[in-house]
Amino acid sequence: AKGVRLHPLAALTVETFTQLRGLLAESGVVALNYVAFYDGGENRALASVVKTMGQVFPRHRVIRNDPDHDFNDFVILASGKPIDFASGNLSTEKVQWLKAREVSVNADVGDLLTDDFNSLEHHQLHKSEQYRALVAEWLGAELMVR
Repeated sequence: AKGVRLHPLAALTVETFTQLRGLLAESGVVALNYVAFYDGGENRALASVVKTMGQVFPRHRVIRNDPDHDFNDFVILASGKPIDFASGNLSTEKVQWLKAREVSVNADVGDLLTDDFNSLEHHQLHKSEQYRALVAEWLGAELMVR
């Protein structure tokens, strides 16, 4: 997970995505980078984000950055219209790259995230442990322990 940036978990809700959809052109696409474990498409945090975006945007595709690792950057592309990689200005190589990294996420195992109910923090405990291990590796455990 290079270039790790955090987004506020509270913003990944039906209400926020509904407001965002109102700002898009009819054929507009939202691209959200979300870091998670893949877990064979059964990760509850990732599934919750996909399920929530799917509530507002009926079409979506999920691309993972590195097919060789479970802990990954996932780009969730969401739209009101079908997302066809081959219909735009992308080269054949780029289309193949995207299709080779497209994954399926079982949204049924996720929670619908709303302003009144957002379980992401609970579902991301394993991710937090991974970040802690990465920081310890980068900086050295001695800087993290008194």
